[in-house]
Order: sequence, then C-alpha cells, then structure tokens
Amino acid sequence: MGEACTASIVCVPVDLAVAVADDDHVNVFSSADYLACVAEAYFPGRRYALTDYAVVGQTFRLLRIPRAGLKQERVVTWVPFMDFLEPIAGTIAGSLANTKGGPSYLPLVSHGRVTAPEWHATPHPPELQASPLIDFTLFQTWEAFVTHSRSTAHPGFRSQRARQLRKLQEKHGVEFRWHDEDPAALKQLIAWKSQQYQEAGYVDGFQSRALVRLFELLCDRSKLIVTTMRVGGEIVSGHAGMEHDGRFYYWLPAYAKSWGKEGVGSMMIEWMIEASYQKKHREFDFLLGNEPYKWGYATHTRLIGSLGDEPLVQRVWKPLRAALMQRVRKHERAYGELQALKRKASAILLRRS
Repeated sequence: MGEACTASIVCVPVDLAVAVADDDHVNVFSSADYLACVAEAYFPGRRYALTDYAVVGQTFRLLRIPRAGLKQERVVTWVPFMDFLEPIAGTIAGSLANTKGGPSYLPLVSHGRVTAPEWHATPHPPELQASPLIDFTLFQTWEAFVTHSRSTAHPGFRSQRARQLRKLQEKHGVEFRWHDEDPAALKQLIAWKSQQYQEAGYVDGFQSRALVRLFELLCDRSKLIVTTMRVGGEIVSGHAGMEHDGRFYYWLPAYAKSWGKEGVGSMMIEWMIEASYQKKHREFDFLLGNEPYKWGYATHTRLIGSLGDEPLVQRVWKPLRAALMQRVRKHERAYGELQALKRKASAILLRRS
C-alpha cells in the first residue's frame, strides 16, 4: 500500500482560503481527498489549490492548477469518471466564492432530484441525464426496502436470484468482502472493465495511465472501497466505489465474463445495497447512467446537465457534427471505418496521457 499524502509541495494546497473542515458540504468529486488524487494523477509535480468558484449564482469547489513557467493555469471542471458536481451546501461558502478567474461553464452538474416515478412519467429535455439513487432514509427496515424494490418495473431481489446464490454456495462456496485488501482485486476490476469497453466498441479510458493512477492513488490512501464476490476462492465480481458524508458512490462495477450467466453481477449489487443499508448510509448513489437494472432499486434520480454558457466552439461544432454523422450513418461501411479510426486515435492519445 502507498503512503498517505505527505507534506510535499505536490500534496499541500496552495490556496488556504478553503478549509477542508467543511468537506462534508460537498459531494465526493469536490472533496479534498479526491481532488488531491486527481491533481497527482493528471498533473504530477504541479502545485494545486482547492478553490470555491461562483458559477451562475451557485458555488462549486474545483481543483485549480496554478500557472508554472510556460504552463498556463488550469481550473479542472471534468476528468474521466468525475460523474457530476454539486453546489456546496449552505450559504457561508457562497459568500467566500471567487467570481474572477473561474469557469463560466460546467459540463456536468446536478440540477436537483425527482422521484423515480416522476422521471419516467414526465418528459424531460434530452440534455438532462439520469443519475439514479436510493434514499435509505425512507425505509425504517431492510424488509421495507426489499418490498419497494420488488414493486418496481424492474423488480430486484427475485427469488430466482436467491436460488442461484444458494446453488453456488452449496457447490463452490461464496464469500463477499465489503473491502477486499488483496492488491490483485483492483487490477482485476480494471482489466475486466477495459475488456468490456473494448468488446463493446467503446473508447477504453483505462488505456490512460493517468486514469489508472487515479484509482491506484485513491486505493493506496484508503479512499477507495474495493468490494468483491468470490466463488471457490476466485474473484468473479467486484466493484470500486467511494464513501463520503453518509453516501455510498457506486462507481466501477465489473465481473468475469465467464461467470455472467450465473448472475454474479446482480448478486453483487444486491449484496452491496444491503451492506450499505446495514452500514447506515443515507444514500446509495448509482451515479450517471440510465441502465434498466438501476431502476429496480432507485427511489429517486438526480437531474444531470450542464450549467452556464457553453463555449462558442462547442456550440457551433455540435450541430455540425450531428448533421455530418446523420449522413455518414447512411453508409454502413464508411461509418464503421470512421468509428474504428476514432477508437484508434483515442487509444493513442490515452496511452500518452
């Protein structure tokens, strides 16, 4: 395991106006521990600061990389796997927020939340994304939550799944670990996720050394919870997530493809949800993604979209790109070649990062 953040020039924030004492008023992607790891992974050797910025009347805590020689100052508004930002809770921080030198646009921000039925029943702008969550404070007992889950359009905790688990237990032995300290566990999860992205034809973000380093740093500093399911001693399913201010963040799930038919992914999720409830978390946050399985458990969803004025280049490029892709898609071969070229170019850039 790596050492905790030491008092080096890399690890100590240079902007002391922001007190880490009120870290509980931000979500995990604005927390001091997470942003320190982002700084070290993506800007190694650079000084950094945690700064509160006012953006469209709301206050957000962001990572600032001060100017160094010929390297310009950077205010980080997004890196891969930074699902979304939320305004700082309370009004005191807002009065101290910087209005100069900060961003005028944030790509992924929470615009509040609605119940799961409201999300499905009400039309919403296409630019808004769902980020489902479970509000555990609504349930006095675990049994009450299970009853809720079984009443949804995508019921969870099915009896068939329980039978599958019992069968695996009897045949091989099953063990769940909330935090698996085996160094091989995180490496296995990243390998599975990388394989999943490549087989699905997506850009594999884990070809970026910086992204892998981010997960390693969070793990080394005990900020990452690596949960595993073992069958016969073998890791067959796992998850890497974070816990902050009474909220569990469901971040990086993966499982062995060879065990997929056994339902180990679903078993893992349901075990984790129950463990989270028993640990008295207020919330189980599924984060970005409208995957059907999440709605078998979610009580609410956050509404995720941009905030502020999108840069002119992006505003002009988006409709042009949409029109171009609409025409290219009509030619299957050309579209396939274009997508393959895009993936190759992305892979080259990621390997250099």
